[in-house]
Amino acid sequence: MKRFTFILALLVSIIQSVNAQNLFDPERTYQFAKYLNQSGQYKLASIEFERLVFLEPQVDSLKFSLLDCYLLDQNYAAVYRRSTQLNNLENNTTASLQAYASFALISDKKHQEASKFVNQQSQMDAEKKAYYNAWNFIMQNKFQEASQTAAPFKTNTAFAGIMQIENEVQKFPRKNPLLAGALSALVPGAGKWYARERKDAVVGFITVSMMAYQAYRGFRKDGQKSVYGWISAGLGAGFYLGNIYGSAKSAKRFNSRQYAKLQPSIEKNFTIYR
Repeated sequence: MKRFTFILALLVSIIQSVNAQNLFDPERTYQFAKYLNQSGQYKLASIEFERLVFLEPQVDSLKFSLLDCYLLDQNYAAVYRRSTQLNNLENNTTASLQAYASFALISDKKHQEASKFVNQQSQMDAEKKAYYNAWNFIMQNKFQEASQTAAPFKTNTAFAGIMQIENEVQKFPRKNPLLAGALSALVPGAGKWYARERKDAVVGFITVSMMAYQAYRGFRKDGQKSVYGWISAGLGAGFYLGNIYGSAKSAKRFNSRQYAKLQPSIEKNFTIYR
């Protein structure tokens, strides 16, 4: 009996000791999650914050810390999934969670889905909708639409980044695809030269000119019955039309290369507005 009592007392003591040093209580879990996040271990940090959100669902800051971990890990699918799930559970953080979901969809280049989502949110005011819609346009290189969307709120400091992108775009040289195509219609290769693809311009001019010359020789020698003339004319027409289309594409590629220079500025200025 004494031995049983001793063993029972020892077990109780051990259990109490373990409980006193519980490594999985919310406070220790939070400190560990912060350490993981600060050391760049975002995936592991998100696991710990998921545990905390489960343990303390009433603490809104934990939800935002969890979503921030997913953002730092560039796991936009997880940001959207969890922000919409948490949104269904708590109403007091709805607007902020909708902002996270909008940011995730735009960053993930799901532009149509992002536009539909933003415009359907009842808890998001007109200003925030304009902010996310404008950035959604910027991500698609639709800068005129972005400027028009942001125009009513330009004085708001949250829109400063959008205005900066707009100013940078205005400084970039751009090429008109329609003009490039028209130039190549007049002189083969001229549109590509205009779009600064000079080697392709020279090749296009020479190719179309050679086909035209070969067709001319064939028709001059054998008249309209010249098989050689018709083949050369057909090939020349194909190269001619292809050069017009290719010139327009060249102008678009030139513009895309210019817009790619905006990426550092976009990454710096596009933040969550909640």
